[in-house]
This record gives sequence, structure tokens and C-alpha cells, in this order.
Amino acid sequence: MGEIIKCNFNLFNEGRKYTGHHRNYILESAINVCYAPETREGIRLREKLGYLGHGRREIARKLQLAEVEPVRLPDGSTIIVENIPSNITVFFEVNKDGNVEHHQELLDTAPGKVVAGLNISKVGGFSWACGGVDGGAIGATKLTNFHGFDYVMNPGFAENRGYILESADGKAR
Repeated sequence: MGEIIKCNFNLFNEGRKYTGHHRNYILESAINVCYAPETREGIRLREKLGYLGHGRREIARKLQLAEVEPVRLPDGSTIIVENIPSNITVFFEVNKDGNVEHHQELLDTAPGKVVAGLNISKVGGFSWACGGVDGGAIGATKLTNFHGFDYVMNPGFAENRGYILESADGKAR
């Protein structure tokens, strides 16, 4: 079992003023997605995978990645991309106040080792990969499914970083 990184953030406080997505999340949708039977089963079966960055999901144009994905390049050719996860969601909760807590187990893979190094260096944080309707800064964002937490350089919620939490002895990690 790899290192566990514990994170907390609030859906209504992204911790950013000048950068970020400034989404208005519908709380009930986040709670429903978190406690949906398919989410709970995926966590129990260790299938809610995370990757180094959202890029793999973006270029594959889907949230649920296979071990390999064909990717079409701008010139029309296709390449095969291997999707090796860096982490796995082992705990995920959302409460009625919009507080989200999740725990990510770092995997003993090359991307997992990169994520461990970035986290130790206090660079980057986690970003959830959820399907739904993105309302942007002026509309409502409704989540419909959950696929895991990716490790990104600029997490949408500034507090979604394992190294800013304080441990029981009061020392920041």
C-alpha cells in the first residue's frame, strides 16, 4: 500500500480571486454523485483512478480511460497512449455544508512517483474528474458522475492540496 494523501476543500470557497474557474456547484448533485452506488462500488473495488494531469482525459475526450487509448492527432494520424494511473481514491465524502474530503493512495508507478515528488515539493494538488454540466462562472454546475482525482499543477480549489493540511501535532505537511 502506498502513501495516503488526505485533502479537504469546500465547494463554495475555491480560494482563488484572480484565477480559477469560479463554478457555482449544485451541492445536491455533488452529494448524489459521491454517494451513488456506482461511485461507492468503484471506490471499494479500487477503480476510481487518478492521473498526472487531466491531459489524458482531455485528449481521449472521455473521463473513463482504458489502459490504452487511440488518440487522433491534428494531422489526422492516430497514436496509442498508455494510461498509467498515479493515484487511486480510497475515501470520498461530501457533507451538507459543501465540505469535501478525499484520500488518495499514491501508486507505485512512474506517474505515482512524480506525484509524490510534486506533493513533497509543495507543487500542485488534486482536481476531480467528474461528468456533468459546466455552468462556468455565471451558471450552475451540476455533477452527474465521478471518475477520480487527477494531480494537476493548478487545482481549481486552492486548498485541494495534501501538503497544506496540518497534522495532529500542528506541523504542516
